[in-house]
Amino acid sequence: MYKIPSLFASYLVIIETTIREAMRKRLLIVILFITALFLLMNITCSSTICSINGEQQKTNQMLDEFFFFFLVTFWNFGIAEQITSSLVTEELENKNYLIFLSKPISKLNYYIGKSLGIIVIILVNTLLIYTVYSISTMIRIGSFNPNLWKAVIPMILGFIELVSIVVFLSLIINKTGAVMLSSAFVIIVMILNGMFYEPKIEEAIVQQGFSLSAGEVMYWVLPQLGTLYYYCSSLFQKELTQAHFLGEYSMIQVSIWIVLTWIGIWRYLEQKEFEG
Repeated sequence: MYKIPSLFASYLVIIETTIREAMRKRLLIVILFITALFLLMNITCSSTICSINGEQQKTNQMLDEFFFFFLVTFWNFGIAEQITSSLVTEELENKNYLIFLSKPISKLNYYIGKSLGIIVIILVNTLLIYTVYSISTMIRIGSFNPNLWKAVIPMILGFIELVSIVVFLSLIINKTGAVMLSSAFVIIVMILNGMFYEPKIEEAIVQQGFSLSAGEVMYWVLPQLGTLYYYCSSLFQKELTQAHFLGEYSMIQVSIWIVLTWIGIWRYLEQKEFEG
């Protein structure tokens, strides 16, 4: 009989315990409550007709989808930050993972498994939101944009990188600092990437007499989560944001940063092991 490789089996156990721990701490209940509230607001407030000055007018489905994608993306960013900082460091410090495994595993593999568990939670939440949104849209207007589903696939790289960053920051600082710094990082790269991904924004800044030299260096060096977001948006709403080569490049760049982040985590854990 085929046996699952021990490391892979360990990952599965850690993923399962991550979900169980999130349920025990009622984190999943909070996520589902906010998700349900978000969906309820979307269904009731994003009707195909709205009242403006007492007159019934059709809302712009294009803006509705764009706003929906924006909210879902940043809601998942928030989940990535809060759950990662809440679960990863606490359980590793308490060594609870040893209870569930037949053999002790390295701290690096534990963090990888824990991160995979968090990604699973994010993906399930995304699947739930998109399914309900698609069904409600079908009921309201008789169709939905399939490209909206296509847009979320590349964005998974952004979720993985953010989880990785929060893990790294939680190790070298603390949980609170990790959330604050990662939130600041997301805001900075979103603004910074907008300058170079959207030509109109770049032109407006140059016309004001500001230099983009330092910003350009930061753009090419930092993980391009913002560019990845704009690129994903362009997959379903080309009228609002145009796709170009930087979007596909950002997928490669973010993937490289995921590897670099985990190399940094591995080096940090090795150093702590040596010092301990």
